[in-house]
Amino acid sequence: MNRKIHLVFHIRSMEIGGIQKVLLEYLANLPREEFEISLITSLYQGELINEIPKDIRTYFIGNGKEFLSKNKYIQKLQLVIRRIKLAFYQKFPNLLYRKLHRKPNIEIAFDIPTFQWVANSPVKDSKKISWLHNDLKNTHANENITLHIIALMKKFDTCIMVSDFAKNNIKKYYNTEFKSSFVVNNPVNTKDIQKKSNEFNTVLPHPCFIGAGRLTKSKAYDLLLVAHHHLIQEGHQHYIAILGDGPERNKLSEEIGRLGVEKTFLLLGNKTNPYPYFKEADFFIHPSLRESYPMVILENLLLNKPIISTNVGGIPEIIDNGINGVLINPNEDEIYNAMKDFLTQPEWVNKIKEGTKNSSERFNENKIYQQVIDIFKSILK
Repeated sequence: MNRKIHLVFHIRSMEIGGIQKVLLEYLANLPREEFEISLITSLYQGELINEIPKDIRTYFIGNGKEFLSKNKYIQKLQLVIRRIKLAFYQKFPNLLYRKLHRKPNIEIAFDIPTFQWVANSPVKDSKKISWLHNDLKNTHANENITLHIIALMKKFDTCIMVSDFAKNNIKKYYNTEFKSSFVVNNPVNTKDIQKKSNEFNTVLPHPCFIGAGRLTKSKAYDLLLVAHHHLIQEGHQHYIAILGDGPERNKLSEEIGRLGVEKTFLLLGNKTNPYPYFKEADFFIHPSLRESYPMVILENLLLNKPIISTNVGGIPEIIDNGINGVLINPNEDEIYNAMKDFLTQPEWVNKIKEGTKNSSERFNENKIYQQVIDIFKSILK
């Protein structure tokens, strides 16, 4: 009897994010009769740690923020020790791999911070996959970082990218094609989303646009805030609810207060289960300046939400403009105009909502799982 293929996924941490949610889909749905799966996290950190399927062997290097002392002096010492530990295992990876119960057949670097870890793997005969969720051209201000990432990817047996846009940009701007590469769109579990959207009831004021993502500059919630303020001033009553947290929260909160829209522009923080909020909202809005293939747009399509999104990255591979959503350029005027149209043209919005109804067929997750299974098997031949 042939032994199962041992897959070892690597990821930095399990904080709430699109990459982590995609990983959980694969961990839950890759067939156990064919694969034995392990997970190495650089940090045992994040709200999604408890979502990891119980049969997945999980190994971690350093404790995350949840385990740090509240005493700032002790915390500093803990962070220094953690940094030393991470550096030690990166220099001597064979000591980390001794913890694995079995040698991997395939190692998968599922996010950029783990590319170096897998490239340095002491298991020379394992096949190695880099999984790129980013548009490298628009991810790093420092081009040297991007060039370093591309150089690392060349060391892998194959590279998976989540959108044609991300793959084409590497060829276009860096004149690079990898010896083996595939485009695999992110899977979204339709039944799971529907089930989770009904786990509890939530109340949002209406009409409500909802957005979700890390509160960073690249998500451009500051542009959304300005457009919202203009519409409120003109008498177009509506609300915006944002799920997520991040470094821009304090700055956004201050600007919300300055504009006097505390009651209509709501920062709701991270939600382990965001789907009841998506379900309750009237529209989804995504003003991001850059993306590759955002899972949150797929999730809202599957919940039949009319969507306004900026026309960046691989989003046009998901949204057909005017059919199942509206694509705009990332500036205040276009955000303002699209929101105004949604608020004042209900028949048109209903037509767009109708266009979302074939999403579960169009983005069938089982086809994606099979594509990944075929890739894993092919690189072992």
